[in-house]
Amino acid sequence: MKNKLNIKKAFKDSVIIVIGNFLLAIAISFCLVNYQGKYIYGYNSETSELLTMNFNGILGGGTSGFSLIIRNLFFNNTLNSELIIENIITITTVILFVLGVIFLGKRFAIKTLLSTILCPVFIYIFKLDVFDYIHEQFNMFDPIVAAVLGGLFMGVGCGIIYKIGGSTGGFDVPGLIINKFFKFKLSIVFLIQDGIMVLLALIAKFSIYEIVIGLISVIAYSIAVDITQRLSEQAYYCDIISEKWETINEEILALDRGTTIVDVIGGYTKKERKIIKTMIGKNQYMTIIDIVKRNDPNAFMSISRTHNVFGEGYKDITEFSNK
Repeated sequence: MKNKLNIKKAFKDSVIIVIGNFLLAIAISFCLVNYQGKYIYGYNSETSELLTMNFNGILGGGTSGFSLIIRNLFFNNTLNSELIIENIITITTVILFVLGVIFLGKRFAIKTLLSTILCPVFIYIFKLDVFDYIHEQFNMFDPIVAAVLGGLFMGVGCGIIYKIGGSTGGFDVPGLIINKFFKFKLSIVFLIQDGIMVLLALIAKFSIYEIVIGLISVIAYSIAVDITQRLSEQAYYCDIISEKWETINEEILALDRGTTIVDVIGGYTKKERKIIKTMIGKNQYMTIIDIVKRNDPNAFMSISRTHNVFGEGYKDITEFSNK
């Protein structure tokens, strides 16, 4: 039975890693590193020409932003800058992966190794001619829109991978190491880390406008990571007092949720009663209300929202260090 549960969890984690890296590759391929849009900032009345700023990638956090900074610093006049960026990302990812293995352990290595393979594969696929039309459509977006979309895609993709204790590699690793040893909130760590990186783009002669756009992407990424983690953590704690407690209890157990029955005495009536205590998922909120209403409309029920529920049927507490 335990082996079946482990296989099921491994399969679920693998699917999440695939989806997360797919979203990450979309962000990199269409919104950030390979974005080739324009910003219209004025109009020349003498020549009747629009004044535009051409973008050759949007700054962001992580290895994508780092690769653009290194390109501008040392390879700005290189013809095949796209290949240069890919090599910088690859070398940086390998170095940080080794650091992750040292400080975060084998579990990190296994889950991250799949990401280091999948993300480059998806990026390569998105370079095929069949995706040219999609690239053109994204390049039509205003840089701010592209930055926000890139940050959101990247944040959701990375966020769901962090939830299972994994990583996409790259500059996730320093943030996860800080989170493990100092327990700082992950989204805040990434916001500060990536924000500093974008500001350092000044030395690579990025314009102030490009840096502001990069900061917008970083903020969108941080918000998406935080929301993604919070949404998946929600659960509800229920207290139910009813004369029909046995019937209600049986129906709750049928939902594959455990219960605890507590004997209590009413402070006013002095009558002995039973309280059903249970924890339910957010998708069962209306279900448990219907169970109680159908069996005992006069029942007393209290439901409160909670986060970070550990134990059978919920999260594994051994993976909490990476959250």
